[in-house]
Amino acid sequence: MDFGLKGKTAIVTGASGGIGTAIARDLAQEGANLSLSYRTRNCDALVEEIKKYGREVMCLRADVSQADDIRILVEATYKKFGRIDILVNNAGTGLVGPVEQIKEQDWDRVMGTNLKSVFMLSQAVMGYMKRQKWGRIINIGSVVAKTSTNARPWLDAESPNKVSGSAYAASKGGVHVLTRTLAKELAPYGITVNCVAPGPTRTAMVPALPEPLIDQMPVGRIGTPEEISPFVVLLASERAGFITGEIIDVNGALWMD
Repeated sequence: MDFGLKGKTAIVTGASGGIGTAIARDLAQEGANLSLSYRTRNCDALVEEIKKYGREVMCLRADVSQADDIRILVEATYKKFGRIDILVNNAGTGLVGPVEQIKEQDWDRVMGTNLKSVFMLSQAVMGYMKRQKWGRIINIGSVVAKTSTNARPWLDAESPNKVSGSAYAASKGGVHVLTRTLAKELAPYGITVNCVAPGPTRTAMVPALPEPLIDQMPVGRIGTPEEISPFVVLLASERAGFITGEIIDVNGALWMD
């Protein structure tokens, strides 16, 4: 199947993480050129891999919670490639612990990376997409935006200290709502905005999950980045032009709606 991505330019944030790497790799294999960003772990190995596919690629360090870093990333991308077609808002950070223990600075950090960045990056690229009357924005949400949290303190009093908490869930809930809002605003310009909401996925950001949580998974296991990335490729494609404002669940039946 031809997804129509040859020659398109995609920005992927958080590209050095498990899901970001899988997304970048799949987009490159389908013909897209890549502008990658990372905050802590560099993506040198990924850059070399993408070059082997014959794609153009750049990688910049950026804190996507900061407006200046976003401006530099977007301007550098346009300068190198001359177009911005696809934005994948994948960068994210977690925080566990009960509400009463969350510090203000930690709440702000999670909101800045997970939610504010989606707003600022989308705002930064939409002008380019409007001018070419084509664009794809794909956000990475989470099942906990729907379940509210993975903690089950009535089953395990220690669970709030082990799995996703309120700040992370609230930030991803905001991503889901922002996705729908942007989809309506940008639809007249040929720009679609969608969200992929993974369940627990085997990445460096996800700690070893307690057995009771894994036992709640109907499929009996957590997911892999390679099970998330194909949905991003589909939503980025020419073939998905009639899909917008959707939250695509990829969670092993942990949550269905």
